[in-house]
Amino acid sequence: EKNLERVLEALDVLKDDRLAFLVVGDGPHLSKLKELASGRADVVFAGRVVEGVGIYFDGSDMLVLPGTGGLALNEAMAHSLPLISSYADGSADDLVANGVNGFRLTSEDVRELASCIRQLADSEELRLRMGAESRSMITGKYSFENFLGRVARVLDTV
Repeated sequence: EKNLERVLEALDVLKDDRLAFLVVGDGPHLSKLKELASGRADVVFAGRVVEGVGIYFDGSDMLVLPGTGGLALNEAMAHSLPLISSYADGSADDLVANGVNGFRLTSEDVRELASCIRQLADSEELRLRMGAESRSMITGKYSFENFLGRVARVLDTV
């Protein structure tokens, strides 16, 4: 459901030695993904990480989420990363402002995904600008404090 094999396909389209795909986590599809990535030098599997996951975000240039799993979007935004996301779990509708803090995928076409990765890979300025916008959004409009304030206002009206 995370569609991570699409990232492998995008890397094949891009053929760019600067790019590497870091997969953090586990799950029922991991063995299949490892099989697809067997022998590739551009894919690294970190495994399941519960404590200290922040270092993986800090060591990354972007978050690519071509399937579900929207909680990773929040974490990536807190670490000032630009986002490339499809539907995620619906949270991408709010969290990914296309062209502002990342790119919202509109199709399952791997060329679209590759194009988004290429744009971010080729421009440090774009990555930094979009990453800063992600951080601003998650600490502002989409912060937990703002969420609690909205809930409190709704409860006050009831």
